[in-house]
Amino acid sequence: YGDEDYLVRHYSEQIMSSTVSGPFSDFNLTKFSETASLRDIIDAARQVPAMGNFRCCACFNSDVSKFTDSEIDYMISYLENPNVTSVILFYFIGMNPGNSKSAKKFISECEKYGSIVKFQTRSNEDLIKLLCSGAGKRGCTMSSFTARTLIEYCPNDMNTLINELEKLCAFKNGQEITDSDIKLLCPRTLNYDAFGMIRELNSGNANKAMAILGELFEARQEPI
Repeated sequence: YGDEDYLVRHYSEQIMSSTVSGPFSDFNLTKFSETASLRDIIDAARQVPAMGNFRCCACFNSDVSKFTDSEIDYMISYLENPNVTSVILFYFIGMNPGNSKSAKKFISECEKYGSIVKFQTRSNEDLIKLLCSGAGKRGCTMSSFTARTLIEYCPNDMNTLINELEKLCAFKNGQEITDSDIKLLCPRTLNYDAFGMIRELNSGNANKAMAILGELFEARQEPI
């Protein structure tokens, strides 16, 4: 779980794909929704894999606050002597487990018997390296200066940045990505425009600030 949904999704898929494989993978991967009870999840983990090495119980956005003490105790009794051929994965996208009493107890036991990974928001320097490397893997080039421009244009979450990078690389088709490409293809976030306008005002550039304000009105952004 954490702030970077892209990384949560990426590594959750890596765990699922590396745990179950082969012609019987569909039988050995059980996906649970947020409404699944913890007891049902544990009961599934007790089952042996079908013609495979492992089975995976993947639980998406579980409502941990609704896990009862008896359910968590049931999980603990299993984890004290777990099925060695099962992997239980809890992953949260767009939300966190929370800070309820049940969540704290649940997380504490998961940390005791397994592993917990929290993906924090990457720094701008990390994102710049990621974008430049990602452009290279897609057959294009991007300077660190241009990568910084892309970060300023878009929200700095990796989902959005990777999607915009895919679009830019498809457009440039093996060439260098430039600032003008970003300005042509990538929508600016409201925060970028609003803070850009403030920076121009603080610098005494009234004409530039008014130009940004005009773009906001043209885009029919709310005055707030």
